[in-house]
Amino acid sequence: MIDITKLEQRVDLALETHKIISFMNQDNLFFQFSPTSLWKEFDKTFISWGKRGMALNTLDYLKYQEIYFENRGYSRYSLPEQELKSEQYLFILVFIKNYIHDVFYSTVGENKLVIDSIIDNIDLIVEKCNYQFHYVNTEDKYILCKRDENVDSIIQFTKENNLSNILLTYLDMSNYNNVFEKTHILMDLHKYIEPKRQDFSSKNSTLTNKVFSMYNKLQVRHNDNKQIDLPDDEKIKWYDILFQMTLHLIRTPYIIDLQSDVSELISEK
Repeated sequence: MIDITKLEQRVDLALETHKIISFMNQDNLFFQFSPTSLWKEFDKTFISWGKRGMALNTLDYLKYQEIYFENRGYSRYSLPEQELKSEQYLFILVFIKNYIHDVFYSTVGENKLVIDSIIDNIDLIVEKCNYQFHYVNTEDKYILCKRDENVDSIIQFTKENNLSNILLTYLDMSNYNNVFEKTHILMDLHKYIEPKRQDFSSKNSTLTNKVFSMYNKLQVRHNDNKQIDLPDDEKIKWYDILFQMTLHLIRTPYIIDLQSDVSELISEK
């Protein structure tokens, strides 16, 4: 299967991730009470991290994503020689960014320069992979989202933070193949568009009817014998199509208003 993420990369993701991991291994990198490495500081503080789930240490946390760091002693970590999937390299970068945000957010002095340099590099790497970080205030974390021009256009004109969070959560890398999460996100999206159905229908009745019919048929709004029963991979495909169609529906009133403004401009003498 073709790795689309690799095709879009304008950077060597594996190399740059290795460089950050190696940089964090330096013993004189981070100054707490004595010179130490940033990975050592991760290990010292990991058990108190609120987002650790059931993991008890850094290595344990990464193993849940089938990422097996090699411990070369004294919390000096390296990646195995075999190449990982692009999503796994990105997961490592998301983990480092969120951990630093949660645990080392108040870092000052020389340590702040180190922290800022790592975060700046991570942000640049994901940007060159056609992703972008978004901070979700309700969950106090950064999520990594695939760039989507339709979502970007809606976020630019909407003032509704709830809608922005729904759209960005759907694009969250960690939900890419997660049927359960995508179902619930689409349920939230349906709750958003349902009260606006009449307005959407007045602007584009054909698109409105198709979108709402898809919510019914794909077991998002209802779950009975009238719905189409699909395997997970097919369901993901149609969920993504429904998501894009919903984006076009949400944008419809805005586009029509723009067209009206253009018509007025053209008609002016």
